[in-house]
Amino acid sequence: MPQTLVEDDIGQGRLVAAATSEWAVPLEIRLYRDSELLGKAANAFWNTAVGG
Repeated sequence: MPQTLVEDDIGQGRLVAAATSEWAVPLEIRLYRDSELLGKAANAFWNTAVGG
């Protein structure tokens, strides 16, 4: 799971790693968007996803 989503649960001890850090998998998420106008819902999603 992304660290930012579980930081509080890890800090409170409600969630723990199931294995050592050598089992951790780096993750990179990329979002791509068509340059055309996509409509209100798609633009709202995009703005939320990129923090805008």
